[in-house]
Amino acid sequence: MVSQVTSVDTDRICDRLAYRYLAAVDIEGFSSLSALEQVQMQADLSRVLDIAANRACLNRPLWQLEMRGDGELAVLPAETDGPGMIADYRRELAGALAEVNRSRQRRMRIRVALHHGTVVQGRFGPAGQGPIVVSRLLDSGELRHYLAERAGLDLALIVSESLYRDVIETRFRGLEPAEFTPVCISAKGVSYPAYIHHVGGPVKTTRQGTRRRPDALSAIFTLISLAITGHQSLEATGHDREGLSARTRYQADGETAAC
Repeated sequence: MVSQVTSVDTDRICDRLAYRYLAAVDIEGFSSLSALEQVQMQADLSRVLDIAANRACLNRPLWQLEMRGDGELAVLPAETDGPGMIADYRRELAGALAEVNRSRQRRMRIRVALHHGTVVQGRFGPAGQGPIVVSRLLDSGELRHYLAERAGLDLALIVSESLYRDVIETRFRGLEPAEFTPVCISAKGVSYPAYIHHVGGPVKTTRQGTRRRPDALSAIFTLISLAITGHQSLEATGHDREGLSARTRYQADGETAAC
């Protein structure tokens, strides 16, 4: 007797579409570890996430979790306080990570992405644009590069443009927009404006109110600006546009990188 396949009750599922805060986390270099090291790293990451959520007064048992081997995708409850989650959870993650790493032979370094968007519960976990956006940001080359080039850093954070505009720019809970650097993520033919948290300190402000990078980075951004200007000049004279990708350009004026 052939068993009958039941169809998905899309009406029952889709009427639960809602806006939620989403947090995605993964471990740097996880695939290069041995099986034993991976299991140990997973256990330590779980401990870090539990500690951080508890200290940030976030009710982690109510989170909808999708485990991903080297991390997780979490959909937070509707009543989650956005400014508190961004300010406190980020800080507590860094603190818990530092504590756990003190007893580890090999430091655990993680990437974190935050977003606020639409999500619906599907048969195989969270679905909708929310999970897609936060996953694209987490897996972006820009975030990977930011963490990889900073040996003393164990956590790199990226937030979506909508989260930056709607929550971080409110400045509630001590959030400082100038601490976030604009980037443009390109994945599978789609552009995702986003902001990477700049651990080195807030962007400086000139007398005219134009935001500027810390002195230690000013030379770098000057060179980038010159490269962009020179590149645009070449384009104007008919040369091929190659070499400098718009998605990896950081803008010194603090505005969203061109997507």
